[in-house]
Formats: sequence, structure tokens, C-alpha cells
Amino acid sequence: RRRGCNPPTRPLASDGAARADSTQTAALSAPVAHAVCVNGRFAPARSSLSTLPKGVQVLGLEATLASNPGLVEPYLGKLSVTQTNAFASLNTAFLRDGLVISIAPGVVIEEPIEVVFASVGEGDGSVSHPRLLIVSGEGSQATVLERYVGAGPAFTNAVAEIWLGANAVVDHYKLQEEPADSFHIASMFVHGARNGTFSSHSLTFGGGLVRNDVVATLNGEGIDCTLNGLYLGRGKQLID
Repeated sequence: RRRGCNPPTRPLASDGAARADSTQTAALSAPVAHAVCVNGRFAPARSSLSTLPKGVQVLGLEATLASNPGLVEPYLGKLSVTQTNAFASLNTAFLRDGLVISIAPGVVIEEPIEVVFASVGEGDGSVSHPRLLIVSGEGSQATVLERYVGAGPAFTNAVAEIWLGANAVVDHYKLQEEPADSFHIASMFVHGARNGTFSSHSLTFGGGLVRNDVVATLNGEGIDCTLNGLYLGRGKQLID
């Protein structure tokens, strides 16, 4: 490599919870649970999880792996590692924290669960690798709103893994509103079991360079899977 030709690098983002904009991370609706991650790290002080119904858990991934690994190990990384997706592999390599939503069989949640991933840019820019794991048990029903906001230049490399039990229903909404000087690469992996119903509606409004990949595995009969996307680009935005 010739002297002076080294490619630019970006540091892994630090815990920026203290600097995140509270107006951005505030809940949009009246959710039954409101969980916030900043630069990929769970921020309990900015979250509201006290009104969760019985059978529903919303947890930080790092703490769960330390205290109750059996809750996530059968699912975490089991969908993404089988795919030839370099960005999903990068997310797994730098996996530090994230969010876990676990819904017990037969539990029906009337209000949405809202999760917010905020990026706080540092200096010339930084990188974070948010992770979301949703495990919806047999016959359960839930609505999940996944939001991305931020301030300053940043690269968000997000992965979501969603496990849908037999006869379960999950309505998933993704709203991406990161700043124009940020990059957003996201991969969502869905595994559906017999007679499950999954719908996803992805709304993209922010980011300078945006890509959303979805891989759905329908492992059984009678599965209904709906994948919708809407984007509104302007200026020099590139949305894929």
C-alpha cells in the first residue's frame, strides 16, 4: 500500500445516551412499552417498561446474554448467519448490545411496543451496529414500531431477527428519520411457522445513503407474509 493512500476509518460509536435528543427518542404514540437504544446500546434511563403485561419481556441484549442466555441463544444469529450478507456478518462481528422482545405463547398485546434506535455522531462520524431480536410465541399477537433517529454524521448498520410462532400475528412498522449526512444499512430476517401472519411496513424519510434488505423464510403451511415499503427521497438522497 502506497504511503498516504490509507482509506478513511470511522470509530465504533461510544455510549452517547447522555447526548441523545430526548425529543427525538420520545414515544410517538401511547405504547405499552417504550425502549430506547443509543448508538446500539440499551438506554434504560430513557426507556419506559413498567407497564408490560404478563408474558411480555423487553430487555437489553447484553444484560440478557449475561443473566439469562437461554432466552436468546436458540434464536440470536440463527437466521442472519446463514445468509450471504456482509453487513449482517459485520453487525454480528461487532455485536455489543441491542434489544430483545420476547412474547409468551397465547399472549395478545393490544397497544404497540415502540423501540427507538438513536445515533449520535461523534467528530467526523461514527459507526453503530444495532440489533433487534423479536420472538413471538405460538398464538401470540403484537404490534412493534421500530424507529431510527439521530444527530450528526453516522453509519447505522442494523439487523433485526423476527421469529414468528405457529398461529402468531406480528404487525411490524419501521420508521427511518436519520439525518441527511448519515448512512443507514438494514437487514431484516423473518422466520414464520405454520399459519403465522406477519406484516411489515417500512417508511424511509431520512439518511443520505439507505438500503433495506429483507429475507423471509416461510417454514410451514398457511403463512401470510406482507412486505410493504414507502420512501420519500429528496436532494442527493440514495434509497434502495
